[in-house]
Amino acid sequence: MYCNNCGKQIPDSSGFCPECGTTQSITTFTAPQVPSFSKLKTPLYKKWWIWVIVALVVIAAFSTSKDKKDNTKSIAIPSVGATANSLETSNGATGPEQTTSAGTENDYISETIGQKNALRSAKDYISTMPFSHDGLVEQLEYEAYSHEDALYGADNCGADWDEQAAKSAQEYLDTMAFSRDELIEQLEYEGFTHEQALYGAEANGY
Repeated sequence: MYCNNCGKQIPDSSGFCPECGTTQSITTFTAPQVPSFSKLKTPLYKKWWIWVIVALVVIAAFSTSKDKKDNTKSIAIPSVGATANSLETSNGATGPEQTTSAGTENDYISETIGQKNALRSAKDYISTMPFSHDGLVEQLEYEAYSHEDALYGADNCGADWDEQAAKSAQEYLDTMAFSRDELIEQLEYEGFTHEQALYGAEANGY
């Protein structure tokens, strides 16, 4: 309940306000409705405009589906003739050429299709709006990429996370007024580190 005189919240069982000393009646004071700051903290995938971005990504994915099918992993195949010729020397011993290309197979394996598409999606998102590293990983995972592919996309998209924090802070300030601490808290909620959130606030005059 709230004090009838000063409006301070007090225990329901209190007969008087510990703040101003006013005796309380049976009726209680209803606090004015103040816009809740926590309402801003909405998961990214629940924001309406994210579905517009998702639609654009899906359209882009369909338009390049043919190219994606051609980008298969290439694996080195050791030459049977070359291996057989190197197995024996003139005295019957195994020659140093016994090592095949199997040991260097990983050098011929390119990024997976999942990694490639996750990276492309990450770049599309970053070019459209600001994201934190963790926020971008979460968004890619929501698009059904594996955690590993989502990390690969976020790690390799080339984003400057300090600048992303500054852009995100500017968008918040363009929408409504924030105190410095509230702005930093909101940026941290979006997945930015404390240092990145500080940079974002300072870059916008805080």
